Amino acid sequence: MKPLLLVDDNDRYAAILDEYFQGLGYTSERARDGAEGYRLFQERGKGHYAVIVTDITMESQMAGIHMLKKIHKDGYRGTV
Repeated sequence: MKPLLLVDDNDRYAAILDEYFQGLGYTSERARDGAEGYRLFQERGKGHYAVIVTDITMESQMAGIHMLKKIHKDGYRGTV
């Protein structure tokens, strides 16, 4: 299975997305906000995740759009 990073603060939406992407052959790792997502991205390395799916407007200090800007700056070239 291909690794996917799922970043969403809403448990219901995250569960729906996880089920959908599992059906497409992905295994997801979940982060509840952009800061946690960015930390996982750094720990696993820029080539680990085939796809990153994120909520853009989370109620946190680092929303999804800010996280995406940081990971692209760090060299991620996978699918967002």
